[in-house]
Amino acid sequence: MDDIENYARYLKRRQRAEKLRNRQNGSYGTCPFCGRDGTRLDEHHYGRRECNPETIIACRDCHDHFQRTEQFEHPPFLKGSKSPEENEGRMLLGLSDILEVVAYQVRRIALKKLNPAEIESGPE
Repeated sequence: MDDIENYARYLKRRQRAEKLRNRQNGSYGTCPFCGRDGTRLDEHHYGRRECNPETIIACRDCHDHFQRTEQFEHPPFLKGSKSPEENEGRMLLGLSDILEVVAYQVRRIALKKLNPAEIESGPE
């Protein structure tokens, strides 16, 4: 093994250790999706970890929602090795799940501004 490979392995181990520390200590803040403040934030691999290395930050409830949606509403994995098209398709489905939550929250905010009493009391 050459120095570059050793350094790459070192960096990967260091990143894993940092993620583990963050997971154990917890990262708290405001969820960008539901707006809950002071909640524990988790990383979510949208489009499934196997298909997309990119992550977003969400509170546990929103993270669970995204995971349940991927698990129960997305089509099963295709047989054989994952093609680039399947990975892209799953990533796009994950992004569409995120946009659905954002659209729902924007709609709630807009309705609250238009009719605050109705939103506060909830539907009848």
